[in-house]
This record gives sequence, C-alpha cells and structure tokens, in this order.
Amino acid sequence: MLTAVLITLILVICSVSDVKSREIGILMPPAVAVIALIHSAQLGRLKESLITSFAVFSLLMLISLISKQALGLGDVAILSACSVYVKSASVILMISSAMVIASVITIGIITVDKLLKKRSAKQISIPFVPYITAGFLLTLV
Repeated sequence: MLTAVLITLILVICSVSDVKSREIGILMPPAVAVIALIHSAQLGRLKESLITSFAVFSLLMLISLISKQALGLGDVAILSACSVYVKSASVILMISSAMVIASVITIGIITVDKLLKKRSAKQISIPFVPYITAGFLLTLV
C-alpha cells in the first residue's frame, strides 16, 4: 500500500509539471521504476514485471516514433515505469483507461475551442500524465 501511495504522489507531481510545462522531471520515471521494482521483487513478480515493462516500452516507443512524438518520451517513460508496478493483466486497463479519459476530455476541449474559434485541433497540446495517473489509480481499485 505504501508503494502505491509513493508512486501516486510522484505521478501527481509529474501531472502538475506536465500541465504547467509539458515536461516531467528526468528523475521521476526512474523513481517510479525503482519503487515498483522493489515492490515486484517482494511479491515474486520481478521477471514478469520486467518483461511487461519492456513490452510496454517497446510498443509505446514505436508509437511515439511513428506519431512524431505526439506521445512524448516522458509519457512513454512514466507508462513503462508504472507497468512494472501493476500486474500484467492490468497494464491494458491502465493504458486504455488513460487513453479513453484523455480522449473524452480532449474532445471537450477541441469542441469548446472550435466554438470560441481559438485554435485548430492540430494546435492543441494535451498533457497526458494526468490521464496516466487516473489510469494507474483505476488499476488500484
């Protein structure tokens, strides 16, 4: 339970930073990963966690490269680190719920922007770490 609280605290700090500057601290993903690795080792899931995290990292890096970093490297790092903590079966829930929540809110933001005629959809940058945090928390429930 303490590890979940520590990871959540780091994710909240990253979320605030992502909203303010569209960047997260370089030490934040490794901090999450170390806490998660210790937790996984204590539960005897270290090998499974490392394989899952590597798979998540590889897939998300590919998406980031194809999308010309529409999915930022910080997002990839945070999601990969969080995937060490959650069970393999919950990784899909974490990522998909983060994407669904982000999509719904982004559609709302784009709609309001279009009504106010401020920016086109391509000009809008949405921080993703707050939604990763929400997805992570949903896997804990």
